Amino acid sequence: TGEPSSFSQYYKTKEGDIKYFDIWIGPVFQSDKVVALVSHSIDVTENKKAERKLKESEEKYRTLFESSKDGIIFTTMEGNVLNCNQTLQEMLGYTMEDLKQYTYQQLTPEKWHEMEEHIFNNTFLPKGYSGEFEKEYFRKDGTTIPIAINVWGITDDQGDYTGMWGIVRDITERKKAEQKLRLQSKIMINMYEGVYLIRLEDLIIVYANPRFEEMFGYEPGEIIGQHVVIVNAPTDKSPEEVKDEIVGILKETGEWHGEVQNIKKDGTSFWCYANVSLFDHPEYGRVIVSVHTDITERKKANEALKESELMLQKSQEIARIGSFEMDLSTNNVIWSNQLYKLFGLKKEGKFIDYEKVLVLIHPDDRERVIKVSSDAAKELKPYTLEHRVIHPNGKILNLLITGDVIRNEKNEIVKIGGAIQDITERKKKEKKIFDLAKFPSENPYPVLRVNRNKVIYANISGKYLLDVDLNDEIPDTIRNEVGEAFESNKLIDFDIELKNRIYSFTVTPIANQNYVNLYGMDITERKNIEENLKEINELKSSFLRRASHELKTPLISIKGNSDLILDLHKDQLEPSIVFKLNEINDGCERLQNLINNLLKTSRIESSDLKPKLLNEDLSFLIKFCVHELKSLAISRSQSIKLDILPELAVKIEKEEIHDVLSNLLTNAIKYTPPMGKIEIKTELQEDFVVVSVKDNGIGFTEKQKTKIFKQFGKIERYGQGLDLGIDGTGLGLYISKRIVESHGGQIWMESEGKNKGASFYFTLPTVK
Repeated sequence: TGEPSSFSQYYKTKEGDIKYFDIWIGPVFQSDKVVALVSHSIDVTENKKAERKLKESEEKYRTLFESSKDGIIFTTMEGNVLNCNQTLQEMLGYTMEDLKQYTYQQLTPEKWHEMEEHIFNNTFLPKGYSGEFEKEYFRKDGTTIPIAINVWGITDDQGDYTGMWGIVRDITERKKAEQKLRLQSKIMINMYEGVYLIRLEDLIIVYANPRFEEMFGYEPGEIIGQHVVIVNAPTDKSPEEVKDEIVGILKETGEWHGEVQNIKKDGTSFWCYANVSLFDHPEYGRVIVSVHTDITERKKANEALKESELMLQKSQEIARIGSFEMDLSTNNVIWSNQLYKLFGLKKEGKFIDYEKVLVLIHPDDRERVIKVSSDAAKELKPYTLEHRVIHPNGKILNLLITGDVIRNEKNEIVKIGGAIQDITERKKKEKKIFDLAKFPSENPYPVLRVNRNKVIYANISGKYLLDVDLNDEIPDTIRNEVGEAFESNKLIDFDIELKNRIYSFTVTPIANQNYVNLYGMDITERKNIEENLKEINELKSSFLRRASHELKTPLISIKGNSDLILDLHKDQLEPSIVFKLNEINDGCERLQNLINNLLKTSRIESSDLKPKLLNEDLSFLIKFCVHELKSLAISRSQSIKLDILPELAVKIEKEEIHDVLSNLLTNAIKYTPPMGKIEIKTELQEDFVVVSVKDNGIGFTEKQKTKIFKQFGKIERYGQGLDLGIDGTGLGLYISKRIVESHGGQIWMESEGKNKGASFYFTLPTVK
């Protein structure tokens, strides 16, 4: 043909070996005629051998892959299914095309996700191998199958993970054997309690031990074959409804325990404590095993005790009385719930720290309280003591303590205990009576007493400022406030301008009297100071707004030009110059964040600004924020646990509350060491939802607690190994506080001290 040709050929060498060659032959022309052939040969013997070995290896792998009695699965690092063998497809009832639409997380029930994530982060990633662990997979028909799985990592030439493969073993039979063994053990162990088996299919009783028959008043074998409803409290539900209810209770964990009311054969009812489990019985199939303990007498005693405790608690609440005990050897203090409620503190353990109790006592009374209680322990006698305490909200309370020593069985004094009563209101009434005894007081401020129509007393200052005298009509300037005090029987405060000065008046109703007292005070200077402060604050806000806007102009120019240089000339620049330009861009980003926070601070300080409230789902917003910041937590190997209600209807400006949540969660991640734990929780309390963000990070000292919600109240943490490149301005918590308060909520934090973690809380009104 005159065309070149190529082919493969093998030859035997002189020594008798076989070699393979790829050969090319082409024509040599002379005067358009082929006069010779030229040949070129390449020795491909080694290539042929490698191809043959690879083919043999592939055949072995394919045989192992397809003939394995265990399932084999290959996935990406994200969990997408790439391939699996026929055994796994038959095990789950899916085709390969079905499985490629899922991730291994979607094939696993949600209750196993947290365990899987823990194994993935703490075992698989460090070691490249998970070890065997048990979980469940969904079958295509919706049922689940118990499996044991081992997972290995697949790496590239650089040692980076590119995927995972696992061996999956069906352990259904093993689980059945374990359940059978547990069932036999349960029946044997509980031979002295009432035990009966119910066939799940139709709720028919198939077994009852003698103790159960005796407990329920049946003859031996009499209850076998009857429906379980006969041993339950009276119900209007159909057998199918009862079955659905029982299955629903046992569906999640397969077990349930609690108190139940049962019916005896003679129709009388009694109470039992029941332990209920699901088992696979070799003869009856799926059965419910119920172990009953008669608690009727105990329940009666408990109810009587609860009623007595409730009456005592109610009487203590009415009288504002709580009880306490202090161990003299350890100084551990036990408070009753009434005392925690009185001080607005959360009970965090069996004991409250003695030092925390001392801090609550007024500094002027502290030494006296310690001396009186110590003397009581030494002199073995009761004591009565009045002193003041400072409530965590800053208010001062008056307490009356009646205490005594407590002895052990050896008659040794081991504790001091007693009752504490809040007598603050009583003290106020005593002071009011004392003040009334001194009324009228001749002081430089206006003091008046009026009935519903006329002035019945006015001191010199009151007569001059209000231009009144005895028996004059009530001045029009105060008539409305006096009338409101009579109608509401409450204190009324108001400000009024008199003789070019500003006065603050308090109208005080007097119990069982047909008059009210008015006490005035000159607040002109205070008002002037307040006005000056408002003006200064407005100037500050105006300066922040103007400075922020002025800073934006050169910042845009710097950022824009550095971006342009990087876009157009990056390939022509030295690496050190590119590094510096990137540093300029990073600095611009940080400055932009600072400017935005300054602008937001000036905006939220405006008294005219109100949030644009809409009905939103707070639970969804929390999950959204966690999703945004999850990669940041993963970079520090931190876990974020959500304990939130499924839906929370609140009326909020979504973007504003998003800023609050993001700020609290970012702070928790930033100031919690690697491998730390962060928990976000919601709790409903009357008309509010309480959101908490808790960490086990660096915590706060008492001094630091006073700064964090103030403007520029940033606490420096440099040198503590906690910086993540999240720059702070010291405005985040201040802005969060203003946002939450503008929504009608409150924000606060708790920390037991340095390196003891912190919990931030905020509340929002809920929507009915």
